[in-house]
Parts: sequence; C-alpha cells; structure tokens
Amino acid sequence: MNQIRYRPIILVNLLALRTTVLVAEWALTHREWIVRGKAYAPVIVSGFVAYFIGVVIGHAIVS
Repeated sequence: MNQIRYRPIILVNLLALRTTVLVAEWALTHREWIVRGKAYAPVIVSGFVAYFIGVVIGHAIVS
C-alpha cells in the first residue's frame, strides 16, 4: 500500500531531477560562461528550485 501511495512523489522528483539535468547540460554547452563563473549560479539555483517544486507537488499529490 505504501508503494502505491509514494509513487507520485517519486515520479515528480524524477521529473525535477531531469529538469535539473537539462539545465546542467545547457550550462555545459556554454563553457565560456562557466570559465567566467557565470553559469554555476543558474545550475545550482535551478537544482534547488526544481527539487523544491518536486517535493511540494509530490506532497500535494500524496496527501
């Protein structure tokens, strides 16, 4: 029963992780920004935002 209940939160967090990976891939294609130190902030911030949104939406779906 718990497996069925927590499946949505796992799927939403995987989607958030995939969004973070896409932003990281975009940053890696713009290496000149990474050299200047400008691309680290978007990757880190998007990671936190994507994970936070995934957790909030996942908890909303589960409860």
